[in-house]
Amino acid sequence: MENFDQIPRYDTLNLYEKSLQVRQIIGDEELVFYSCEIQKFNRYGFQQDRVLIITNRHMITLEQSTLNFVQHRKLSVNKVNGLTVSKDESSQEIVIHVLEDYDERFNCGTTEHKRNIQNIMFSILKATKVTCILYRVPESKLRKYSTLKSDNEKKNYKRPPSDMIDQHFCPAPDFQFSLIQNAISSPINGAGESLEGADSIVPAEDNVEQQNHNDAAHL
Repeated sequence: MENFDQIPRYDTLNLYEKSLQVRQIIGDEELVFYSCEIQKFNRYGFQQDRVLIITNRHMITLEQSTLNFVQHRKLSVNKVNGLTVSKDESSQEIVIHVLEDYDERFNCGTTEHKRNIQNIMFSILKATKVTCILYRVPESKLRKYSTLKSDNEKKNYKRPPSDMIDQHFCPAPDFQFSLIQNAISSPINGAGESLEGADSIVPAEDNVEQQNHNDAAHL
C-alpha cells in the first residue's frame, strides 16, 4: 500500500481551496502535492501558459480562462517512466516521458520549480513502486528528446541514449523543496519533512548559499 504521509505537500497556488472546478477535476480522494504555473511547449515549439498540478495519482495541466479552468491533460502518474533535464543548471526545461504516449515538455519558469517537479514526481513514483529514469543531457533546449503526438502515432518514442541516464540520482525521498518565492500557501505537512530512514541527499546549491547568507546575517 502506498505511503504518502511523509512526502511534503505544497499546493503553492492553493487552487484546491480556491476553486470548486479544480476540486471537481481532482476529485475527493486525491492528495495535491504540488502546483505551479508553467509554460507548455506545443508541437510547433511555441510556449503556452498552463497551470500544473501533481497529485498522488495524476499530473494535471489546466488552461486558465477569464472565469474558470479548462482541463488540458490529466495523466496517470503510473504512466510516467522517465524525466529529462539539462546538465546546464540554468535551464528551466523538463520533459516528462510518458509510456506509449506523447510527452510533456515544460518551461518551468524557475530552476526551483524544475527541481521541485523532478523531486516530487520521483517521490510519488517511488511510493507507488513505479520505476522511473532520470536523464541528464548536455543541451539546454530539450525539444529533440520530447515525443510529439505525431511521433506517438508512428510509435517513435524519443529518449536520450542510455549513457545519459543519471545512475546516481536518488529518488529524493528526503528532499527539501527549493525555496519558492511568493508562495501563497503554507505546506500542509510542514516544510522540509522527510521520509524516515532515507539516505541523505545534498540540498540544492542555491539553498545552501541562502542558508549560509542567513547564518552570516545572525553572527
